[in-house]
Amino acid sequence: MEWYGLVLVYQFQNNLRSSVPPAPDLLDLGNGSFANANVNGMTRPVFVFNAGEGLRLNTNGVIPNNVYTVIMLFEFDDLVTDTFQKILDFKNLTTDMGLYVNSSFLRFYNEATSPVASFAENVFAQVVLTRDFFGNVVGYVNGVQEIAFTDSSDLAVISDDDFLIFFRDDNASDNTENSPGSVACILVYDEVLSAVEISRIDCLDLQTTIPTLSEWGLIAMAAILGIVGFMVIRRRKVTA
Repeated sequence: MEWYGLVLVYQFQNNLRSSVPPAPDLLDLGNGSFANANVNGMTRPVFVFNAGEGLRLNTNGVIPNNVYTVIMLFEFDDLVTDTFQKILDFKNLTTDMGLYVNSSFLRFYNEATSPVASFAENVFAQVVLTRDFFGNVVGYVNGVQEIAFTDSSDLAVISDDDFLIFFRDDNASDNTENSPGSVACILVYDEVLSAVEISRIDCLDLQTTIPTLSEWGLIAMAAILGIVGFMVIRRRKVTA
């Protein structure tokens, strides 16, 4: 499983803390609650949000505002035809632009729409959005690429407010384009994962393979020993 570059892991086990410290807590933008739910055949803890609510992440000092990979495993309860339900807002709720489910299709309004319907009510889907330094934005559902566009207008750049907002609609639309639902997992990387890496990631499985604090120490020690070993070998070659 991939965890290189991973900076935030939210498991929603009765809290909004990241499993990879240090990292900011998510902020509940309403009256959400914690529960257990059937997530793809397994009973998992989830965070339940009401329509017009959601979560906010302070990205200041955590990830670049213009380069990232965000992975979300969630479901919406209400997918009415010809309506929008916002997934991600990048401009602190000041603009209608952002990532949506639109009539069961993934859509980045108003740049790209998936050619296939990939969402159903009360069914968890793993959605991934990446943006690289050159403005290439790519969206995936359940490991399959569905949208891509060049972000020449910086619509997918997190604004200087440094807030990434999940599942709450913007104030420009009077916070009406939303759905109640629940989220089982959010992962955030400070780099862009490749399509191959994204096709292999299982958000739920990855949660159980994130190194603990003691394991981070072992990893750091292994890296140091590797560098020292390389230097010793190199020195031996030079003296020989």
